[in-house]
Amino acid sequence: MRKLRKVPLFIGAILLLIFAKPRWPGMMIGIALVGLGEAIRIWAAGHLRKNENLTVTGPYAYVKNPLYIGSILITTGFCILADNIYILAAATLAFCFHYIPYKKRVEGERLKRIFGSRYEDYEQKVPDYLPRWSPY
Repeated sequence: MRKLRKVPLFIGAILLLIFAKPRWPGMMIGIALVGLGEAIRIWAAGHLRKNENLTVTGPYAYVKNPLYIGSILITTGFCILADNIYILAAATLAFCFHYIPYKKRVEGERLKRIFGSRYEDYEQKVPDYLPRWSPY
């Protein structure tokens, strides 16, 4: 079942390739967004010690979901690069109305179970997607 969740991603990537009609301005903006998103994901992954420590350093000191932010930027970048607003809209809707609520519930429950009140404090003080101005 877990592998089936990736099928829509592959279908979206194939459709993006088939219907891509890249133009120079969009290509430059898209490449910049993909690069920024990947940089954020690398920075975040370097601080993450999944299930070992409650990660509150690096980008996690400013926002709870830097990996998701990176993924959003990468997806947006590829859609702009390919000049396809329809796949961008579909990806945004799927991410906002399916993936985010599902992951928030599953990850939130797991982190509360593992880290207890430390996670609850972090959850209250650090925003999900719009970064804080000062570190946690």
